[in-house]
Amino acid sequence: MSNYNQLHCEELNRINLHLFFYGRDVLGDEWRGVLYNPPHSRLLYTTDGEAVIKQLDGDDIVMKKGNWYLIPAGCSFEYWCDDIIKHFYFRFKLCDVNGIDLFHHCNGIKVLEHQEDLSFWDENLEKGDIFGGLSIRTVLYDRLLKIIKENNPLIVINATSTY
Repeated sequence: MSNYNQLHCEELNRINLHLFFYGRDVLGDEWRGVLYNPPHSRLLYTTDGEAVIKQLDGDDIVMKKGNWYLIPAGCSFEYWCDDIIKHFYFRFKLCDVNGIDLFHHCNGIKVLEHQEDLSFWDENLEKGDIFGGLSIRTVLYDRLLKIIKENNPLIVINATSTY
């Protein structure tokens, strides 16, 4: 049992969340553009207002208050805001044991309805210190693992042993 546990722990230690940017924005009609084949995934949570994101070969998705939006790495998209939007944003890669982004082959933009306690995000984004950052990273891991569970088998974690 301990050899199995040791192998399991070694694989878990090789699954990494690389967080590139995170923060909070208030944006207006200047927020518009097109991103082609972005190198990392994005997770956005709208706290107020509306904007639109659109996978280049897909339909408009209106970003509304209280929803998460996952834009996987490699998913080209267009975005714009006609008025104002307030949101939290995260740019990241969640890599499997082989260093491959788990969301890179995800099939398009995902809308996830999940009301958040904004006081957690406000408090930890304001801190700007290692403890606030680690708290954000921990909760982000939790959100991403829930997305993986809900979207299986679209997302596969490549591991050498079976669990």
